[in-house]
Amino acid sequence: MDNAKPSNQDSPIVKKQQELRAELSAIRQKQSGFKSSRSSIQEKLNALDANLKARITEQNNSRGRLSFKSVDEIDKEIARLEKQVDSGTLRLVDERKALTEVSNLRKQRKSFAGLDEAQKGINDIKAQIYDKGQGTATDAKELGAMAHTRGMVISMLQVEAIRTAQDYVHVEFYIL
Repeated sequence: MDNAKPSNQDSPIVKKQQELRAELSAIRQKQSGFKSSRSSIQEKLNALDANLKARITEQNNSRGRLSFKSVDEIDKEIARLEKQVDSGTLRLVDERKALTEVSNLRKQRKSFAGLDEAQKGINDIKAQIYDKGQGTATDAKELGAMAHTRGMVISMLQVEAIRTAQDYVHVEFYIL
C-alpha cells in the first residue's frame, strides 16, 4: 500500500488515506484495551475458580469423615439415644455408652454448622463466577462493530492504494 502513494502530498487522496490510517490506529488501540480488560477479568475468574475447587475438595473431604449426611440425621440419632436413656431399660454400661455417643454426636453437629457456613462461601464464589455473567459477552456487539469497522477501513485503504497505483500507471502510460 505504501508504494502506491501519489506524488502530491496535499491531494485529497492522501488526506483521506491519512484519515483512514488514523482511524485504523484508533480502532487497534481500542481493541488492545478491550483485550487487556478481558485478560484481567479472565485472570480474576481463574483465581476464583481455583479457590472454588479447593473449597469444594476440602468440604467433600470433611463430609467424607462424618458418618451422617445432614444435621437432621444427627438430631434423629440423638433423639433416639436420649429416648433409650430416658426409658430406663438400658444397663448402666450401655447408658454410659449412649450418653458418650450423644456427646460425640453434638460435637459432630457443630462441625456440620461449620460445613454449612463453608457451603455458603462456596455458593457466594459460584455466584461471583457464574451468576454475574462477567466476561466479554456484554461487549460482544461493540467488539463486533469495531472489528467490522476495522475491516472496512483496511478495505478502503486498499482500494485507495489500488486507485492511486492505477492513476500512476495511467499517467505514466500516456506520458510515454
